Amino acid sequence: MAVIVAAVLVLFACTSASGYGTTYTGDGTYYGADGSGTCQLPKLSDDPLLVAALDNPMWDGSAWCGSCAHVKGPNGEVTVTIVDKCPECASGDLDFSQDAFEKLAPVSAGRVTISWEFVECSVSGNLQYWIDPGSNNWWFAIQPRNFPLRISKVEFKPSGSSTWYEMTRDSTNRFVYQYDNGVTLPLSMRITNTAGEVLTDNNVIAGSSVDAIANKVITGSVQFSTGTVGSTTSNPTNPDTGDNAASATACVGTLIIALLLAVF
Repeated sequence: MAVIVAAVLVLFACTSASGYGTTYTGDGTYYGADGSGTCQLPKLSDDPLLVAALDNPMWDGSAWCGSCAHVKGPNGEVTVTIVDKCPECASGDLDFSQDAFEKLAPVSAGRVTISWEFVECSVSGNLQYWIDPGSNNWWFAIQPRNFPLRISKVEFKPSGSSTWYEMTRDSTNRFVYQYDNGVTLPLSMRITNTAGEVLTDNNVIAGSSVDAIANKVITGSVQFSTGTVGSTTSNPTNPDTGDNAASATACVGTLIIALLLAVF
């Protein structure tokens, strides 16, 4: 019994630390969403349109853009994609598209109490990369799309190089890098999610120049596994050194220690 309790406590701590496995409460409202917004994701023609804007205190520099949340309201529940920021929302609040709000309560209610948590997105196909329109061979920004769990780290490796360069996430859901020597295509991408899973997409960003592929969406050749919240499945040939992956690895180590202490 002690072994089971120890395992549950450690796994709960690990998932909560990543933002998954935690239940939030707040107010749910709605606005004229179209799928676009601060996350710089494209407008959608989905019917119904199931998206939401995340409250300002939890925005975390756009870290949750493209992630999914499962929400319960007075009359039902719905899973939405985070596409925007709600500056006036308090911690725990979500501002929904009207279609999503109608899954929870009548539109006439206007504002309702909700509970929700971040969940894996249901995705089809491989990772995608949107190249920011202002990108060129010396400054470029990339936005990963179509992933099941939050992205925590993005790196690239230029053609002919053995060095991986880490990109910096900005507040509008772009990973940015200024390359003083001019980048040489194709680029290989290395993407890490919040569970510590690392994928390498070799020579995926290709073209005559970065300018020539700016504002295009490139489909990759890899995709993350699912069901990995709170665990780590690092690529053994390309180990990650990011904080989130280290955190996931530390959780696994802590779980092993806890189990050994419980047994002995």
